[in-house]
Amino acid sequence: MAAASQIIDTHVHILQPSRFDYHWLKAGSALDKDFCLADVREEMKSLGVVGGILIEAANTPEEISWLLEISETDDLSWGVIGWINLEQADTLEHVTYFARHPNFRGVRLNWLQPRSQTALLSEAVSLIGGSNLVVDVLAGWEYLSDITAFISAHTGVSFILEHLGGTAIPDTPLPAFRAMMQPFAALPNVAVKISGYTDPALHNSAQIPFRAYVEVALDLFGSHRLMFGSNYPMNTTSYAEIVTLLQQATDDLGETVQTALFYETARQIYHFS
Repeated sequence: MAAASQIIDTHVHILQPSRFDYHWLKAGSALDKDFCLADVREEMKSLGVVGGILIEAANTPEEISWLLEISETDDLSWGVIGWINLEQADTLEHVTYFARHPNFRGVRLNWLQPRSQTALLSEAVSLIGGSNLVVDVLAGWEYLSDITAFISAHTGVSFILEHLGGTAIPDTPLPAFRAMMQPFAALPNVAVKISGYTDPALHNSAQIPFRAYVEVALDLFGSHRLMFGSNYPMNTTSYAEIVTLLQQATDDLGETVQTALFYETARQIYHFS
């Protein structure tokens, strides 16, 4: 079948190391330079991308303001997911402030180390949900059980689990992947991004095919709870390769499935009209 005619890319990073301190960025690495939408705009549009969501990378509220400014003038930037410290005194003030902007779509919760589930964190997440925003979760696989417990206590909030739950593809055996994701599938307020699939997945003839992970995810969540994200520019492969990999993995599953993965799920969950 033909590839999805319209694509919403739910996971795009733009970087400006001269302006922000990216704590994860290694000096002199391939990512240690400015990346903007103009660098990939032509390729995105040629593939059918009509809009994208800018995802924070610097862990600062100042970055949110910058991304929102970009979203006001760039036709490919449909929304912003920003980082707010959800466990400090001015947390609720920050959430309320940014929620007023029509392009602010939610907050990224980085759960890559042990964290206490404090009353303030719970209050902040409830405020996010009450503001018609979502919580994107960047998960460390070793904390998935803690994250599941936290999400199950906030049934009125929409959570989006990034990067297939932090799965190392293709190094995670399929039974382990299913076991990791099953508890999230049981929570109706959780959706999952098919994003961040790593370079070995593009060349894994001797390992588990990427399609197998997609099939497990579809079996657990259904296409209405799955969405595409490129994670540009974090992958070393081209933007077209990232898109094509998922298109090829789902090419025989029907137009309804591909439309959901590449467009409709994101449109509904991120509240795009």
